[in-house]
Amino acid sequence: MKKRKLISGSDSVLVVTDSQRVLDILDHSAYLRHIIPDFSISPTITNGSIVSLLQGSPAYLPSGLGVNADFGNIGEGQLCYLIYHLLQREFLRRNHFVLHAAAIERGDPILLVGPSKSGKSTLNLEMVLSHNCFSYGDDAIKLELSGNEFYVLGGNTYVGISPHHSNDGRLKEDVRGSTSGYVDIGLMGKHSDQRRLLRNVIFLEPDLLGSNKSKHVPREIGKIRFYEAVCMELRTVGYCIMSQGLSLPSLDDGTYSTRLVASLKDSDLEFFSISGSFSQMVDDVERILDGRFI
Repeated sequence: MKKRKLISGSDSVLVVTDSQRVLDILDHSAYLRHIIPDFSISPTITNGSIVSLLQGSPAYLPSGLGVNADFGNIGEGQLCYLIYHLLQREFLRRNHFVLHAAAIERGDPILLVGPSKSGKSTLNLEMVLSHNCFSYGDDAIKLELSGNEFYVLGGNTYVGISPHHSNDGRLKEDVRGSTSGYVDIGLMGKHSDQRRLLRNVIFLEPDLLGSNKSKHVPREIGKIRFYEAVCMELRTVGYCIMSQGLSLPSLDDGTYSTRLVASLKDSDLEFFSISGSFSQMVDDVERILDGRFI
């Protein structure tokens, strides 16, 4: 048996495995470091939550403390999300929620929320390279819920390189990840892991007809959309805080969703929607950072 202590910021879990495939993913996968906030592995084994990933006939322990599977025939993406699922249990115990989003800061942080291919990664990297911003990450942002306030804690350090920046001379080889699709913003000195109060959330909108306008989003509508985004991310790793069923047993008894709704109800988050060309969206993010958005 081999052991690895998986760390995400202040959260951690000890994994015990007899699978070399699992060890290879834990030790070397760039994708794992893209989907888990502030991910690292420690050789120091201490007391804490223990989960097992063992080679064998497929089985899932209802307690969430172990999975048996034929790991040699599981794709990297599936295995990475399984590991992510194990860490999520620790996140939620401490009122930590991970959101499929990007986050930048130049003073106060701004959260960028949108579906895949909406421009989160491209905006994130552009604001870092050209607008003196720091980045929490572009795909997995960890938020802490405290009372009715949300704090940004950290995010993934391996951020995506879109075609817009693929040939950017400022992205030297020594900061690119083990695959050309990522850049390590920690090595760039541009990763933020400072706990900061979240005040502004931006939704990235598709503009297929060229008719959308950037605007403030009414607070009650923004809260619903924000809640839906959090729920969607939790569903991908096995937590059902909405009514849809899951392929894995859910460990949520309603506690997390009740807590989230109650906090959002009284929060004073501001919401924006931006759309249009890439340069227009960059200008809008800049204006929101400077408090000039109307």
